[in-house]
Amino acid sequence: MDKETARYIIAYFSELMTDHEKLILTYRMYSFMSFSDIQTGDLGELKSDESSEYDHEKIRLNVATRIISEYPEKVFFNNCPKCGKLARTPKAKQCRYCKYRWDYVVTAQFKLDFVLEITNRPFFLIGQIINGEINQSHLIDMTNVGIDKLVKIDSIEFAHYHQNEQISGSIGLATSGLTEEEKQYLKDKSPFRKPVIIISK
Repeated sequence: MDKETARYIIAYFSELMTDHEKLILTYRMYSFMSFSDIQTGDLGELKSDESSEYDHEKIRLNVATRIISEYPEKVFFNNCPKCGKLARTPKAKQCRYCKYRWDYVVTAQFKLDFVLEITNRPFFLIGQIINGEINQSHLIDMTNVGIDKLVKIDSIEFAHYHQNEQISGSIGLATSGLTEEEKQYLKDKSPFRKPVIIISK
């Protein structure tokens, strides 16, 4: 466990700490104590020296580790859906690292294999649902494929195409929310390794 995760647990799930742990972490400067000292209630000698800040981090890490070990189901890690890093708070809706926002419900992930545009037909994103469910009127977050926008799913169709002399099936998501330049970008760059995120507001 890193320092950032330990601080997150201590700051937002302090109700899972023992009274003794709360007392110890009230102090900023003290000598090094082992985790067994915390459990047995031995506060040790409180003093101010250059090792105190290190000791404080060490004890905070031990307390956070105990909480995760004993109450894993009670600690919610608010990780960014895009980069996976821990948000600043359990209720945050924007990543402090990649700035991604998720003030909506993630319903599915969709792997975009290629795009298809036929005369008098919608523009289709063709691929596979990795997990979740997709419905008409859901939104596609195009950030993972290099386009910073949300586009509405106008319709969903099952697409048949020939691959290696066999007929394969994929899901086609129709959308009218892309510019001609964005469509051409997708044609040139597909397939994409990262899935797009499907959301519902």
